[in-house]
Amino acid sequence: CSVCTSPLVVMEVLAQRRGLVSTMKICCTNTECGKESKISDPYSPESKSFNARSVLAMREFGRGRTYMDSFFGMMDMLPPVSAPSYMLHSQALADASMSAANDNMIAASAYLHRLKGVEPDDILDVKVTCDGTWSR
Repeated sequence: CSVCTSPLVVMEVLAQRRGLVSTMKICCTNTECGKESKISDPYSPESKSFNARSVLAMREFGRGRTYMDSFFGMMDMLPPVSAPSYMLHSQALADASMSAANDNMIAASAYLHRLKGVEPDDILDVKVTCDGTWSR
């Protein structure tokens, strides 16, 4: 400790855990000194991002929260986000994905209309590939 030179310990505040992120503190072992410093914050934007990335990883694998719970248990990790929180993260990811897809399709349509030199409201006959094969 910088105040009393006693040893320090790292502690987890379980009551402040959010999903995979916990509050960690460095505390002085001398109870009369009482010096402590918080070294992580589960309420920070980075923490929310970490939990969202864990949900995204499971969605990328084609798995849901039940598998996430089993996987984290097998790996001896902290339990994942709660079911309601998992659903909120999943919905936010789905909304962002749909928005990006729509923006991309609108931009592609505008590009093709400019390329063909036609009005934006005109219907074009173009070939589109979705899965690596050409289609009419």
